[in-house]
Amino acid sequence: MKDKIKLELKKLFDDCKYTAETHYTIASRSKTIDFWSRLIPAVLTASLSVIEVAFEPESQILITLILASAVTTATTNVLGAKEKYESHNNAGRKFTRLKKLCSKTLVIDSEYLTETELNVTYDSLLCRYLDAIDETPPTENWAFGKAQIRIQKDKVHEPD
Repeated sequence: MKDKIKLELKKLFDDCKYTAETHYTIASRSKTIDFWSRLIPAVLTASLSVIEVAFEPESQILITLILASAVTTATTNVLGAKEKYESHNNAGRKFTRLKKLCSKTLVIDSEYLTETELNVTYDSLLCRYLDAIDETPPTENWAFGKAQIRIQKDKVHEPD
C-alpha cells in the first residue's frame, strides 16, 4: 500500500512541475508583452517631440505617430500584461513550492513515515494542490505545450 501512495505522490509531483512550468511560460510571455508595450509608446512619444520641433504640428507623420502611440498605450492598458505576469509568476512559485514538498516527502519522509502518516501527508499535499488550482489564474493550451517541451529538454524554470 505504501508503494501506491508513493506512486500518487510522484503523480502529484509531476502535476505540480507541469503546472508551475506552464504558469512560468505564460508569465514570461506576459513580461515580454509588457516590456514592448511600454517601450513602443515611449519611443513614439520621443519621436513625436522631435517631429513636432522639426515639422509643422499638422504633419501627416505626426498624426500617424500620435495615433500609433495612443493605440499602443490603450492596448497595454487593456491587456494588463504586468498584472498577468505577476499573477502567473506567483502561481508558478506556489506550484514550485508544492513540487518541492512532494519531492521531500517522496525522497526523505517516505522512508520514515508509517503508511498512515504518509497517506495523511499525501492528502494534505493534494488538498493544497487543489486549493492552489482554485486560487490561480487559468492556464492556456499553448503554454502547456511549451512547458512540456521545456520539461522534456530538462530546462525547467527555477523561480528567482
